[in-house]
Amino acid sequence: MKRLERLARGFASDVSDLLNRTITQDVSVSAVLVPPDRFMVAAGITKKRLTPKIIRLTTSGRLPSAYLRFVCTLEMDLADSYLTVWKSSVAVHADQEGELTLCRYDYELVPAHGYPGPHVQVAGTSPALDKIRERRPAVATELGQLHFPVGGRRFRPTLEDIVELPRPRGHLR
Repeated sequence: MKRLERLARGFASDVSDLLNRTITQDVSVSAVLVPPDRFMVAAGITKKRLTPKIIRLTTSGRLPSAYLRFVCTLEMDLADSYLTVWKSSVAVHADQEGELTLCRYDYELVPAHGYPGPHVQVAGTSPALDKIRERRPAVATELGQLHFPVGGRRFRPTLEDIVELPRPRGHLR
């Protein structure tokens, strides 16, 4: 358990450094034990409060253009050799409350809800989806309800993919 704790805290420190060097400032990401044998990594969490803090996407002190929620739960692999992501979510929001989601990358090592382990959800409307619904009314009513599979376990999107959104037009800062 000590090795898992050390690796999880190192990962949290690396995530803090990445975020503070690229898309935000003064964010501290913590690693907290989630009994019996996993660590949650996110901004603003404590042993008593496991609700991740929404991160402002700004490096200048100006009004943020968007907000980020990052949470990752880590464990050791079966051989107890490597740190493994058990579950993660990276979401971009238009509001500080996290109610208006632009997109979200989710991953579950062992999918529990019938969705693909790694998937992306994109909020919005789509004339193409509306057309499909004319023929199949049971299809999702909006894009955000669709869980698009991405890459499999080894090639899933990560926090770095959000950080590296192309500039200048596709950039969120």
